Amino acid sequence: TFKVHFPLTGCLEDCLYLNIFVPLDVDFSSPLRSTLPVMVWIHGGDFIAGSASKPLYDGRFISNFTHTVVVSMEYRLGEEL
Repeated sequence: TFKVHFPLTGCLEDCLYLNIFVPLDVDFSSPLRSTLPVMVWIHGGDFIAGSASKPLYDGRFISNFTHTVVVSMEYRLGEEL
């Protein structure tokens, strides 16, 4: 028989990150005269792969072009290897 030993290791659950993109012309030194629309985008990936940090999903363009606050998120899709 084989004896299997799994050492106890620490587990880090710090796996959720928000990317927030705001239009360049927003002046944070004074109150906003009107509110901005917010778009929240969650990347797909069939719970296997994917990332909101890929250059294809960069929120700066859509934020500036549409004058919208864009929020995307990074989250873990499976076990960390």
